[in-house]
Amino acid sequence: MPESDLWTCPECGNTFVIANMWHSCGRFELDALFERSEPQVIRLYRQFEALVRSVGEIKVIPQKTRISFQAQVRFIGVYPRKNYFLAGFWLKEERTGDRFRKIEQYGPHDFVHQVEIHSEDDFDDWLLGLIREAFKVGERRHIR
Repeated sequence: MPESDLWTCPECGNTFVIANMWHSCGRFELDALFERSEPQVIRLYRQFEALVRSVGEIKVIPQKTRISFQAQVRFIGVYPRKNYFLAGFWLKEERTGDRFRKIEQYGPHDFVHQVEIHSEDDFDDWLLGLIREAFKVGERRHIR
């Protein structure tokens, strides 16, 4: 789906798959989301963003309470906390593992897997695999 097929909100300029989709309309600053976080959290976030960008072309969208990563659709959400950030990955099948904080199901084939990122030690092949899998969903080329 080319970006021209997406609906663009006339107020904030964000793009969505569905016309008039509900969202936190507004223009938000990335740094504002980390105001209550310790300094290392934004540094970790920037490393995470670079890792996601290494997988493919994305758009970074600061929102009211999170940062979304979008290819054709949004596939990762990042939620800053005081001394870590939470990353949610949209996957098409449920995965298991000790590193998942929470897994939410939104349909028969839609799962958001949450992972806490506390340090550079969390950036490993396992995390990169999750990013790649979620990116396929973001590009709408996932396999069922």
